Amino acid sequence: MGLTGDPMQWNRVLPMFRIFFLALALSGCRRGFLDRDKTCEYDVYDWWDGLSTHVNQDKDAEFDYSPDPAAHAWVSGSYDPSPGSGEFNWQLDYAEGYFLQAAAVSGYGTAYFGGDLDVLYERLVRDSLGEDVHTRVREKRSKCNGSRRTVDLDDDTVMETTYQITSDDTVVSRTTQDIGSDASYLLLKTERSDHSIESVLTIQQGGVSQSDTTVEDISGLAQTQWGWDDGTDRVEGATDRLFNGKEISNYEWHRNGTKQADVHSETNYDGSGTAEYSYADGESCTFTYDSGRGCDYECSDGSSGDCS
Repeated sequence: MGLTGDPMQWNRVLPMFRIFFLALALSGCRRGFLDRDKTCEYDVYDWWDGLSTHVNQDKDAEFDYSPDPAAHAWVSGSYDPSPGSGEFNWQLDYAEGYFLQAAAVSGYGTAYFGGDLDVLYERLVRDSLGEDVHTRVREKRSKCNGSRRTVDLDDDTVMETTYQITSDDTVVSRTTQDIGSDASYLLLKTERSDHSIESVLTIQQGGVSQSDTTVEDISGLAQTQWGWDDGTDRVEGATDRLFNGKEISNYEWHRNGTKQADVHSETNYDGSGTAEYSYADGESCTFTYDSGRGCDYECSDGSSGDCS
């Protein structure tokens, strides 16, 4: 018996879920934490982030090491595979200057010696402003295919992800989210062994369409080509996300098919920043935002004021 996927039933199911795992105590001879012969024909457990990769750092399933991505300074933790346990935890400390500070994970379940996975865990991510995102994840993997059900514990948002290991160097995934009737959310992601991540996000909601394509590299930098259209206004451009979370964007704004302005914006991770509009009629305005989203503007025609 496993979790139903319904968060409202977890309190009833968790005790049975734990008993289930205790009954699945692993047996046989270990040749390292993960067997040389995996259930999936591809081996990603020397680079792909997750419990199986972490525990494979040591045959005793204890780990304390620096991962390859520049944003990941250090990860340490352990997994207890002994009968009657299955508990695991780890903390990831992000590099100094990165826009995220740390991530803590704790849970229980089974990390099988062949690479399969059946676990339930909570993850708390803290950013550089001290704000937290707290989620609960139910993850299962058999051979090359897996799934995750992620629930945001603050607003009950649910994301459903399926993924597939397609080579020693590639994992692809598909994530959906229920954002209401007559609306859709789809995120397609490709993770590679060089620690690059390419994602394509499409959202349709309330007559507004949005499409983003993002490429992140091992250095922790990311670039997004994006656009949205509500039938009247269309905006499209590119955004560079720096290591500290600052975003630098250049985009065009069109209304009813006619170009209105070119825009250059620089937004710090706390929300403060500037946006410079160069309008088609030759006028220009600079908008300045503070971290509380207060806004002032000043234009080339001499006008200025509050735009909050």
